[in-house]
Amino acid sequence: TRPSKQLLFLFAQCATIVSLCHAFQNVAISSTIPSSHANFKLSKVAEFGKLTECKSSSSTLKMSQTGGGDKLREATGIRPSIHPITINAVAEALKIRAQKNKRMPLRYTEDGVEPYEIMMSAGNIAQDTIQKRQKTSKQDGMMLTEEEEQTLGGRIVAVIVRLEELEEVLVKKCKKVDWISKYNEWNTFGVLKDEEVDGMEDLIDKEVLNNPLFGMNRAECLLAVFLETIEKPGLARNGVIVPCMDVDFLDSDRYEALFLQKEEEEKKKKKEAALEAKRKEIEANVKKALEERAKADAQEDQV
Repeated sequence: TRPSKQLLFLFAQCATIVSLCHAFQNVAISSTIPSSHANFKLSKVAEFGKLTECKSSSSTLKMSQTGGGDKLREATGIRPSIHPITINAVAEALKIRAQKNKRMPLRYTEDGVEPYEIMMSAGNIAQDTIQKRQKTSKQDGMMLTEEEEQTLGGRIVAVIVRLEELEEVLVKKCKKVDWISKYNEWNTFGVLKDEEVDGMEDLIDKEVLNNPLFGMNRAECLLAVFLETIEKPGLARNGVIVPCMDVDFLDSDRYEALFLQKEEEEKKKKKEAALEAKRKEIEANVKKALEERAKADAQEDQV
């Protein structure tokens, strides 16, 4: 049987939006943050020191202080998207999981793996991602702001600790789209044709390691599923806005297949229902006309 997912979900909820340092230090969160993200007591991560520090003051960092950067972007105030960094981190997590590194457990179905261990692994990946990004950004003047750091770190952790949950949703969505199977476009979504069958983990891991594009496509789709089905609805209910909320990194075909399929099905059903109603109306009118004609003919015969 699978280990209890209660703690895993607790961590994932906590890591979605709230600053990692705030979450792990049990700091009360502003009322604008969803209540499900606030005031958690996470005793299992007491040793998670590096992530709890969060001493970056990059939110007040001025571009001119870096001595470089894109002047046009600086003038417009447009920030670079954090989606590519998140996708690369998730793709890296998929590779680490495929390598079955016991020091970095990322699959809670494995024997002896505790949910908090997965959280620790996810946190390490998030921390490493942010540190590398900040280091390389010193020269281009595009260092992450504090808000971007918090959103990026929380989002990476939240996706990684939910990998198996999100993968199940992704596979189910792909199975409902006829053209994916018809044209064998599984790789486009980073999914195997028979992935829903039990015991496919080794084949998935093998494909991730041998096919970088498969892993990248999978990472993109998993992040998209997380944003559209988990993060965005929660933020909308509470009126919270964070950087890069839109799924603008998927092409239109994949986005429609994953998130507009239900709408298309509903439109199709409504159209079919409307056509059926129209057909019945025409039949009723024809029947009525025939009955009136028959009645008129009968009256003429009597005369």
